[in-house]
Amino acid sequence: MLKLWMKLGSGHTTRFTLMDTLATAHEFDVRRVLSAIHHLTGSDYTSNVGTKYAELVSKPEHYLKNFSLVSTEEDMDNSLRAAEEYLVKVVRSASMNVESKTFDQLRFAMYHFNNSGIHDLPPTSASIRLHIQRAFYNTNLQLNCLNALSKQLNPLLFGYYEENGCLFPK
Repeated sequence: MLKLWMKLGSGHTTRFTLMDTLATAHEFDVRRVLSAIHHLTGSDYTSNVGTKYAELVSKPEHYLKNFSLVSTEEDMDNSLRAAEEYLVKVVRSASMNVESKTFDQLRFAMYHFNNSGIHDLPPTSASIRLHIQRAFYNTNLQLNCLNALSKQLNPLLFGYYEENGCLFPK
């Protein structure tokens, strides 16, 4: 494959751009973390979290550099924690003065300091962790789909359950 194109916009504003153009439009090489960004912030397999603009300006290269490329359980826990902190930055309003590292902290700040109603609050840390696990699994699957030697992850350990031979998100 010589060139990778990405579809942007929707409806009458739909356009295509070269991935190289998108990658060089930022201070970092977005290609290194694109799969993780995609699955963490909304893909065919995961729910939408935040906006596409917020995902690119929230320093994904800092938080996601090793996402799904870990070898130990401790590394995976650190990767999942960093992904939650990244998603907090994606979701958190720029007008919020309170620094949060987890979704539970963000919920608390939004409820107590921004007067957000319960329906406006983001998910809890426990539920976003399941989302992050599913994104981890899908990113790993995508990055290793052509590698016959890669270890296949068990989706049941990454936020899915099986019923009647089908996988469903927990």
